[in-house]
Amino acid sequence: MPALQQQRSALADVLAAVYGAVNRATLPDNAVIVDGASEGQTFPYVTFGEGTREDPDDVLGESGRAVSVVLEVWVKEGGHQQAARIASTLVVTVTTGMSVDSWELEDIEYRGAGPSLRLPDGIIRHLPVAFRIRVAEP
Repeated sequence: MPALQQQRSALADVLAAVYGAVNRATLPDNAVIVDGASEGQTFPYVTFGEGTREDPDDVLGESGRAVSVVLEVWVKEGGHQQAARIASTLVVTVTTGMSVDSWELEDIEYRGAGPSLRLPDGIIRHLPVAFRIRVAEP
């Protein structure tokens, strides 16, 4: 019987890299990234969304991971412009100049933004921004 290969997750490392990159960036309108917004959080802000997940991505015998990351922009401004400005900065920030500790960064794909949704209160709007980040064992 062949020996079992030890597997490890890239999810925490990729999320830490995204959080760090966005935290170092200057987001429009003084937006900040938070890992779980608390009650009374000041708007605008960015959180990790529910669509964040990790899948195996093994190619030609190399152990890799594909991590889908959804960042959610939360705003209280009436229109779409504030969320769109923040999302645009997130795309540039995540797709350029990011590294992932303990992994080789293979590819970052911007998967799109939207749809923008207004919450039932009629004031708060959120816009999901999706990425697929592929990493491999070093």
